[in-house]
Amino acid sequence: MRRKTSAHDLTSVDVVAETRPTFSTISAEVGYGALRAFDPADVAAPIEASRAHLMLRPEDALKLHPQRLEDIVGSIFRDFGYRTRVTAYRADGGIDVYLDSDQGLVGVQVKRTKNPIEIEQVSSLTGALLVNDGTSGIFVTTSRFRRGARQ
Repeated sequence: MRRKTSAHDLTSVDVVAETRPTFSTISAEVGYGALRAFDPADVAAPIEASRAHLMLRPEDALKLHPQRLEDIVGSIFRDFGYRTRVTAYRADGGIDVYLDSDQGLVGVQVKRTKNPIEIEQVSSLTGALLVNDGTSGIFVTTSRFRRGARQ
């Protein structure tokens, strides 16, 4: 809501009432300070902007492109001190992010889905770890794990 006010009849100032950010008002800075509405599905958006958006709107995780979610997971592990390598989006051999640690090579599988994770998907990660000489694995999902997949 805008209203005009004047200060001592010399100048006019626009006053904008503060409101809680909505999806349409969240903006990302792009080149030379220009603003545009943030689109969670935009793979070209800076990772920092995507992470900030998820902090404000965790429910938008399913709107992210799966490749962007893999990049975000890699950046989070990097913040925890791991040396990370995000693999190609296609033909990644079952591992989306590699974490190089003192204990060995950790493989991370990232699934952006509403569907519960099945035991077969966890077994697939285990097989990919064996093939790629991984010492351990982490499964990151926007969903939940079925009973058999939790063990």
